[in-house]
Amino acid sequence: MKSAIEDMVVDLVVSDGFLSRPEELVASLRSPSGRAPSEVSRRTAEAMSKLNDEEALRIVRSVLDAGVFSVFSLFDSDFKNSGLHAEFSCGDQMVDTRTGNQDFWDAYRSRVEPGGMLAALPH
Repeated sequence: MKSAIEDMVVDLVVSDGFLSRPEELVASLRSPSGRAPSEVSRRTAEAMSKLNDEEALRIVRSVLDAGVFSVFSLFDSDFKNSGLHAEFSCGDQMVDTRTGNQDFWDAYRSRVEPGGMLAALPH
């Protein structure tokens, strides 16, 4: 049973992370900051600059979606019996990954479509 906490966590990740502004991530990958970017950053910038904006955004959205989705999947599966657990609380509500009741995945997919496109939210 999904709680308001799952919604809050997912909203925070989606709205405050690069999922809501992938164009900024594309720009930073194409023009790494710093006086002397690392070799990896320079090679990434070179590769990203060869892509048109649409291709670069599609790739970045897909990669972001896969990464964020995998984290929420780990939450939902109690970190795959690794011995790690997480608790999220707000006020008197709490979500504990050990209970198996959480549904971060569903909360995430209601906001972000596969491939990283933000869903039209009924807010």
